[in-house]
Amino acid sequence: MTKRKTIAILFATGTVLSSLKSRSIVFVDSEGDMSKWLEAIPEIGLIASIEPHFMLSESATFGYDQTLELSAKIQELSTKVDGIVVLMRTENIVTQSALLNFLNQHLTIPVIMTGSVVSPQALTEGVLSDAFKKSVALSLKSNVINAVQVATRDFRGFGIMYGNRL
Repeated sequence: MTKRKTIAILFATGTVLSSLKSRSIVFVDSEGDMSKWLEAIPEIGLIASIEPHFMLSESATFGYDQTLELSAKIQELSTKVDGIVVLMRTENIVTQSALLNFLNQHLTIPVIMTGSVVSPQALTEGVLSDAFKKSVALSLKSNVINAVQVATRDFRGFGIMYGNRL
């Protein structure tokens, strides 16, 4: 029998999600929010053992220091887990993926970047339609499920997962 894989999820923004169970929008703004957020995507627990790690609040701004902290955390976890999923808002994902790939060369596990395209500020300011809120929330759920699936595979290095595209 094969060993159940352990996937670390790093919460580094990009966490805005619709909870069908509580019919509300949930996001991770502190370490205490992680369990409620994870309850909204029970499917990932069927795929692998999930190890959550809080890095940045949803409202945080990514800068040089945060990139170095995230890089160090990825390096530390790379010897302890089978894969890593990093949640991040879309405006940072390409740049951060390139920087983190450069800073963490020769990884032997997958590090999959994904996240929400919406910030909590956009939701509270009411700039999004109800239809858009639902589609964004559903897309994050599928992004995370797909990212966890890829993180359990024989894939090395960094990838960006959106929808069914890696």
